[in-house]
Amino acid sequence: LFTLAATDLIVDVNGYVPAGGSLETLVPARVLETRSGPDDVTVDGEFEGGGRAGAGSVTEVLVAGRGGVAPDAAAVMLNVTAVFPDGPGFVTVFPCGQEPPQASNLNYGPSVVVPNAVLAKVGVGGKVCLFTLAATDLIVDVNGYVPAGGSLETLVPARLLETRSGPDDVPVDGAFEGGGRAGAG
Repeated sequence: LFTLAATDLIVDVNGYVPAGGSLETLVPARVLETRSGPDDVTVDGEFEGGGRAGAGSVTEVLVAGRGGVAPDAAAVMLNVTAVFPDGPGFVTVFPCGQEPPQASNLNYGPSVVVPNAVLAKVGVGGKVCLFTLAATDLIVDVNGYVPAGGSLETLVPARLLETRSGPDDVPVDGAFEGGGRAGAG
């Protein structure tokens, strides 16, 4: 990791592709759109216009069988976007049926639009869940999936590096914790 300016660093992992791994790519398709408007639609009219996700809330999104994703997909490649959050925070994407892990997939400030690519394991009922710290509109586009039995290895997101120190600033295994800000250069 290289940083131009001094900063704290966080590294979260959510999967890996072994040699010869399998991934089915798709034409991107919107599967969640919380905003309402003539252009704010999803590929099938589901999960659209439901309103902003509340602060500290979890939003469930059905991905299996939508937008070209196989009904029995093991994982999905997503583009997740936070739109004009009320304050600073983050979104964590995780398999529904599990507790939100201490990790983030995208980090945002207030009144910005922030997208990020996410590899997510599909959870209970063919759904992925999104936890958001601050209230925000959410957009989720699917652009690929891992077939059932595919060779891509998905993980529940886990923190590997945390340079900050605090009771909630803890990597999954306690290693690489609290080392302080990374210096410039």
